[in-house]
Order: sequence, then structure tokens, then C-alpha cells
Amino acid sequence: VATANLALDRLVATGAHGRALDIDRQSIRAGIAALEGRSAEAITGYVAAIAGWRELGLPWDEALTEVVAGRVLGTDHPEIAATTDAARAILSSLGAVRMLAILDAAIAAAPGGRTGARSRVDAEASPETAAAG
Repeated sequence: VATANLALDRLVATGAHGRALDIDRQSIRAGIAALEGRSAEAITGYVAAIAGWRELGLPWDEALTEVVAGRVLGTDHPEIAATTDAARAILSSLGAVRMLAILDAAIAAAPGGRTGARSRVDAEASPETAAAG
């Protein structure tokens, strides 16, 4: 929480303005809320930030925000479970293999993590798939 607050303070101190920076600040605030146990506030913040990234047409930023939301909030909340599914789709379409692994690890480590969720990359690399191929 202290590191996130410091990052937020430094971002605000730059005096920089713009829609993307507003969304960055909103994402950081949502993360702080999540870490402090204010789940409802965090979900609202993350959902708004993700919508903002979509409006700006920035899928990479959207996916990163969704990964973090899944990690700090877990997948017990339907809104967050949906965002991790969206992140998986974006990262798969971008061929971001390493980020898919990070997403899977984040989900598994998060409260309520869906250990059964596997990325397309994991499925393609599984022994069952190799034996079938």
C-alpha cells in the first residue's frame, strides 16, 4: 500500500494531464482500495479504468489493469472474473505468451483464484496436447 501511495503521489506531482494519466491514477487508487480491503470501491475503480482503456483503444493497458485487478481482488467477484477472461483474450490475440503466464500465476495466487483456468498457451503446451498432435 505504501509503495502504491508513493507511486500515486509521484504521478500526481508530475503535474501531467490527460485521459490516460487519469486512468492510470484511477487504477492505482483502485489497487490501493483493494489492498486496504475496500473491495466494492476497488471493483468500481477497476471497472471504470478498464472501460476508459477500451474507450481509448488501448488493449495492452486494459489487459495489464485486468491482470492486476485479478491479482489483488481475486476472481470471487463476477466483474473481476470477467475482466481476467477479457485479459486472456487480449493477451492471446497479441501473442503475449509471458503475460499469459503472469495472468495465470496472478489468478492462482489471488483470493478465490481459479486454478482450473488455463491459457490457450498452457493448453497447447500440455502433455495431452503434445501426445494428441
